[in-house]
Amino acid sequence: MFRTVLAKSLACTVLLAGPALAADGSAKPPMIGFFDTGKPHCWIREYDAKHMTAHPKQKVNGIAVNYLPEVTYDGETTPTWEVIGGVAYFSSVLKVTMKGEKRTAFGDMRCQAGKSKTEIACFLDGDAGSFTFSDPGADKVRIDVPQSLGLYFANPHGAEDGPPDDGTMIEAKDDQATFILTAAKGGLCDAK
Repeated sequence: MFRTVLAKSLACTVLLAGPALAADGSAKPPMIGFFDTGKPHCWIREYDAKHMTAHPKQKVNGIAVNYLPEVTYDGETTPTWEVIGGVAYFSSVLKVTMKGEKRTAFGDMRCQAGKSKTEIACFLDGDAGSFTFSDPGADKVRIDVPQSLGLYFANPHGAEDGPPDDGTMIEAKDDQATFILTAAKGGLCDAK
């Protein structure tokens, strides 16, 4: 159910704003910093037991950013990028698995150009946090969570599809200030 709500959210966000137009009037995916919104992307970082033992406060044992240039909902396909008032945005999904939990948490993220060509500013919907998304090169991306804030992942189903619970807060102070992800396919990229 949550994935259906997320797909609707992505589709509605883009439908309301409409696509960016190239000089010839055709829809053209924009470059946002280092990020090509016309191509699918997925980056993953999964931590092994040795890493988790060395960082006992860390909750995140898997994290992925999964971007598709368009989504289809109820038979209608819409781009997941847009340009409003000259500012280009893209919507994507941040997926996280956490120590001691079986579920995968999903966060709908919206991003725009950051302070440099190698940095993008991202926000999780529902005031669930913000982070920078940057390009350190070599098919990797870096996520930096501000020290004063965190990222919140609601659990819409609660334990075993019961009522909603308080969700999970990922805080920088818990050895979770920076995540380096590598370009990948499969695994957490395919989580639904």
